[in-house]
Amino acid sequence: WFAEHLLQCAFAGLTQGQLYFNDWDMWWTDDSQAVKNSVLRAVSGGPVYVSDKAGRTRPEILRPLCLEDGRLLMCDAPAVPVKDCLLRDPAAGDRAFGVFSRQKDAVYIAAFNLTGRREAGIYIDPAEYGIEGPSVLYEHFSGTKAEGPLEFAVRDCALFLLAPVAGGRRCLGIREKYISTAAVIEGPEGIKPLCPGTLLWYENGVWREEEAQEG
Repeated sequence: WFAEHLLQCAFAGLTQGQLYFNDWDMWWTDDSQAVKNSVLRAVSGGPVYVSDKAGRTRPEILRPLCLEDGRLLMCDAPAVPVKDCLLRDPAAGDRAFGVFSRQKDAVYIAAFNLTGRREAGIYIDPAEYGIEGPSVLYEHFSGTKAEGPLEFAVRDCALFLLAPVAGGRRCLGIREKYISTAAVIEGPEGIKPLCPGTLLWYENGVWREEEAQEG
């Protein structure tokens, strides 16, 4: 049922998403598909709501979606399928199905293995998302890091952050959050974290992490 739900919502985004933010429906945090559902809602751009039975909500599933006070970390546009998924059967072959959205200048790509195979591949090319200059790519679950295009094997689901780099330096936000760049505010005085966690940086070919405190 997850595959059918994903495909219906993603392709509805191509048309209905031109007019409004789509509702990707309710889900359950104690379901076997909970992590995939949470990733899907993170990139959807739409509302997030669960219909767990009382006492069965798993907070660890919801925390990557929001700040400590419950405010959602959301993308700025409705999610739509990636280009190479538009005209092929997502259950056939050996390629993952992907949807993407944006948060300011960062691109978030969620990829799902719907093939029935152990792994399904996805190729991410920054130019396909309008990024022509230097860029970095980070996968949330594996911690995979890259500069430029990447071929990746998806076993179940994956979540990529693709971001342009200016001046050799880029803050990628709070690593523990799905939409990590929304968990910080960048201003003239520097980076202001909106929650505690691990601040992820890229600078001149070097990746580094530092502990962040709110404010």
